[in-house]
Amino acid sequence: MHKQAAVILSAFALTAATLAVAPAPAAQERLLAVRGDLDIPRNIQTLHMASRLRALSQTMTIHALLIALAPEPGPSLKTLAAQNENFSRIIAGLRQGDPTLGLERMSNPKILERLARLEREWSVFGPVVQRILDRGEVTPKDVALVAQRIGPQASATRELIDEVQYHATGGQTFSLRTKMIGRTEEQQALIQEIVAGTLLIAYGHQPEAYRAKLLEQQSRFDRTLKGLLHGDSSLQLLPAPTLPLRERFRSALDLWGRMSPVLTQIAEGAPVPEKDIPGLLKTSHELAGELRQAVELYRII
Repeated sequence: MHKQAAVILSAFALTAATLAVAPAPAAQERLLAVRGDLDIPRNIQTLHMASRLRALSQTMTIHALLIALAPEPGPSLKTLAAQNENFSRIIAGLRQGDPTLGLERMSNPKILERLARLEREWSVFGPVVQRILDRGEVTPKDVALVAQRIGPQASATRELIDEVQYHATGGQTFSLRTKMIGRTEEQQALIQEIVAGTLLIAYGHQPEAYRAKLLEQQSRFDRTLKGLLHGDSSLQLLPAPTLPLRERFRSALDLWGRMSPVLTQIAEGAPVPEKDIPGLLKTSHELAGELRQAVELYRII
């Protein structure tokens, strides 16, 4: 087995006890192999930047809604402007390369195809964001457009992430570390998606549809977060392999425990109390921060 593969195998302590059904030795070898001709740190950075686009899509939606809901929109306008700039810069960096972001010019045709789809979605979503920034306010039409376009943009971003992840370690040659980084970053985006949906309920935009969605998202987030800590064979998640990672996921679970009861009440029909919105935002920000730290810890294994 390649030396890097042995390091990953040691770090994750993959045994028959880890997964409900251990793969056959040949399959395990394929799963853990890391090709020597692949620049793994660079490819993980590309995956990280692609994953950031998904989280940025959701946080732009959050701040657009906060501009609509908050009595003083100034801070959210400033944040939205920075996120808009970051999103545009990362998309350009993925296509053209950007050394300051650790990105090289993309050449894989399948990745470029997925990137082109995301660029098409951004060409619709981006102008809505820019109009909000130019006017300094959000209209009901803006809210409807943001809610309408965030789904297709998120879908295009997920397709890009999947394609980057597939090719990041050589297609069938799969890195467990890359897998766990990807799932952790999915959780970052999902918590932002949950907050965005809650704010759409607060605004009064299709509240029943978003309440139903909120129930499903809570269940998915809860199960995946527990799987990232303890492992979940049906989700193909290994237990967190180091003490610092376990601490980050435990802290994230504690924060989730504070948010979840409030979200459940909202999903079951309770109004969104205006006084609870700052607390939800603060806790979700702290939770996302724990997940970001977990990603960084996985990157140095």
